[in-house]
This record gives sequence, structure tokens and C-alpha cells, in this order.
Amino acid sequence: MRYFITTTIPYVNADPHIGFLWELLIADYVARFQKSKGNEVRFIAGTDENGLKIAQAAESIGKPTKDFVDEYVQKFFDLNTQFEISIDDFIRTTEKRHKKGVYKLWNLCKKNGDIYEDTYEGLYCVGCEDFYRTEDLIDGKCPDHKKEPELIKEKNYFFRLKKYLPEIARLVKEDKIRILPDIKKQEVLRMIASGDIGDLSISRSKERSRGWGIPVEGDENQMVYVWFDALTNYISALDFGEENSKKFETYWNNAQVWQFLGKNVLKFHALYWPAMLLSAGQKTPDVLHVHEFVTNEGEKMSKSLGNVVAPKDLLGKYDVNITRYYFAKQNPFADFNFSFHAFEQTAEGELKKEIGNFVSRVFGILKKAPDSISLEKIVLQEEIEKAEAAAIASSERGEFHVALQEIYQLVKRANKFIDEKQLWKGGEETEYAALLKIISLIAFWGQVFSPQKAKRIHDALNLKPGVKTFENKRIAFDPLF
Repeated sequence: MRYFITTTIPYVNADPHIGFLWELLIADYVARFQKSKGNEVRFIAGTDENGLKIAQAAESIGKPTKDFVDEYVQKFFDLNTQFEISIDDFIRTTEKRHKKGVYKLWNLCKKNGDIYEDTYEGLYCVGCEDFYRTEDLIDGKCPDHKKEPELIKEKNYFFRLKKYLPEIARLVKEDKIRILPDIKKQEVLRMIASGDIGDLSISRSKERSRGWGIPVEGDENQMVYVWFDALTNYISALDFGEENSKKFETYWNNAQVWQFLGKNVLKFHALYWPAMLLSAGQKTPDVLHVHEFVTNEGEKMSKSLGNVVAPKDLLGKYDVNITRYYFAKQNPFADFNFSFHAFEQTAEGELKKEIGNFVSRVFGILKKAPDSISLEKIVLQEEIEKAEAAAIASSERGEFHVALQEIYQLVKRANKFIDEKQLWKGGEETEYAALLKIISLIAFWGQVFSPQKAKRIHDALNLKPGVKTFENKRIAFDPLF
């Protein structure tokens, strides 16, 4: 099986916050899990560098927009190395390959008669890059950014979004576009059924865009609107703009396409994006995995609200493996309230006291075990198989918090088993085999959650899949945590 995995591309108008780091990690867990099963994976991330609010942010500090985005892009790119995100490519919307992809998609939609000119008037939130109806505002303000939208009237290019809504509804109902969790699938179907969605404005005047972005081909007075521009990154990263792109054919047309996104951009990814692809005669994504928000004191973290915790606040303070584990514990389909205290509890409790302690105990116990241990018969087999099956099933849905809980509970049971049997004094071959099976599961899932720690276990034990006999080297092993 082949997988193409994408995250959304964040605006580079401020430092990254941990809400986006969470999305990167969720996608990375899926990428690493599928790789661990022997599947081929291509995983991309990137940055959204066009749009009015980028130009405004640069203007506010008196910096050329290009210099401004270059500075911030590096901060987003560095997240991948700092937190061991296993991306294969990083796309910037200021790249030539992206511009080519945008033009190709635009021209395919235009050729199909789905792009036209018209005048639009409406309430526009710069932060959301979207128009609002008066009844959708809260006290006259955008519900997310807490600011009054601008009244905008201008001539733009439009895309015939309404034309494709019935087909999108069918694809979503039949899970041809599978939306996780189901509650978000139902939300999308309600959006379509409401009849409130009209055609989509896909350009802005050059003047209002400050001349920053991708000009409409053949009309230099208009700039491609951010969503038609930004969403195209997923395929421009596969050289969609080139003729007969092998990457696009391999990783879009002949792969499971998994796209990870926050709930605040569901409409754009579940309606706008599939509609554009349908108009252009292209395949739609297979899975939209929609996560909730990281909150601070119960409120969504947002640069505009000034309540952001940044990834840099975690660097140096916590081992990256602890960070990855802590975020993996969180249910992606529910908001979670970020807490440094919870970090410390996780590090000292689950990781050091239970998992790290279990690994150290096993290496200690092996010093008294036979030179050769058969792995064909083990105690606790039913419990181990049940936990492993549940972990795999939940991971296939991208619910790694469930998988992690299954493995953690198994480790707790194993620690209790060691105490009950006093295995540090010696034990039966089937008991040693059970401990080796459990530690091999820790190493397997560690590839997903804590790669550095997993490698240490792998290198020390050299337990390969399918091996029926463990040759005991009685290796000294320093504590994991």
C-alpha cells in the first residue's frame, strides 16, 4: 500500500504555536505507523506565504514582504528537525513549482467553464480569509478572531462551487471522501444541505492584496485568492504543474491520500478543495482527518488572541520523546487543555515510573535468564494479543491515544506480573518470552511515538520480526528516561 500524507500549511505571519505542532505530530504518527508496517509513504508539510494578512504583517513592521516570509518560514521548517517529524518534502507557496500548479488547476477549471467574473459585496475577515453572514457573527465580530469584519465590494473571479456540492455530498456519504471523525462528516453534509453555500470568490484586487501573491494569468490587476492558491499546495508539491508528473501519478492518483487539518478549516478542505479537483478532472482525497484545538485555559490558542504557547517553550525543557509521547496521548477528536504540569506528570509517571522502569527491569532480569530463550510459547498471551490488536485497529483510524493507552496498560500489567512472580530472582522460559514480547511491542510503537528511545531498544535486543529464539547477550542498558 502507498500513502500520501499532508498537513495544512500555516500562515507565516507569526511564530508557530503548539496547535500546529500537534497537527504535524498527528500526521507524523500515521506516517511512521504505516512505514513500520512496510508501506510506502510520502509525507509533506509547508508554509502559506501569500495573502493579504501576510502583506499586512510585513507592512506593520516596515519590512519587505519577501524578507518577512523568509524569516518566518525557517521557524516552521525547523519544527520538523526539532521534533523529529519525518517529512519527505516542504512546499512553499512562493515557489515556482507552486505557481505552475496553481495556473494549471485554474486553467483546467476555467476550461470546464467553472470560472467567471462578477462583483461581490460582503463582510470579510482578514484573519479567516473568508466572508461572513451577519447572523454568523458574535456581537458583530468574527467568532474566531474577535474582530469586526470589513465590508468589501469589488470585482473578482468566481468559481462555480455550488455546481459540485451534490457530487461532494454523494462522495462524503459513501465515504469516497472519508471524513474522520463521523461527527465532522455529518457537519459537512449539514453545510451542503443548508443551501447557504454559494459560489466562491477566488481572486482579490492587486491593490487590496498589496500586490503580494500570484497574479491571475492574463489579468495582472487581480491576484489569486488564498484558498485557490493555498489548497493547491498539496498537488503542486507533487509537480502537478509539470506535464505527466511521475510524482503526481504515483502519490496522488495511485496512493491513499490522507489530509490532516484543524476543524476551523473543514469547510475549505471538505467543500472548496474537492470541488476544484472535480472541476479539473482530478481525484479527490481519500481521507480528511479533522483534529480539534489545543486550548489554553479552555480557549483556542490563537496568535491574534495572544494566548499562544510556542513549540520553542518545550525545547530544552523536555526531551523531544516526552513531547511526542505527551501529544500522542491526546484524543485528536477532542480539544485538550495544554498543561506543563501534565507534561511533568507524564514524564515522571507513565514514562519513567512505568515504561522506563519496565524496560530497565527486563534488561536486569535477562542477566539471570538462559543464553537462549524460545519465543514460541509465552504467558499472558491473550492479554498481549488483545492489546496489540486493539492498538493496531485504533491506529488505522489515526486514534493513537487509544493505541498508546493499550500499550501503557499492558506495561502496567507486566510490571505487576514481575512483582507477583519475583522474576528478578529467576523465572520460567515462557515468562521471559512474555517480557521480551512486551518489550518488542514497546520498541515497535516507540518507532511511532519516541523514535530515539525505540532505536535504543532495537539496537540492544536486535529482536527481529519472525525470530523464534532470542539469543541472550545480557546487555547493560542505561535507563530510557
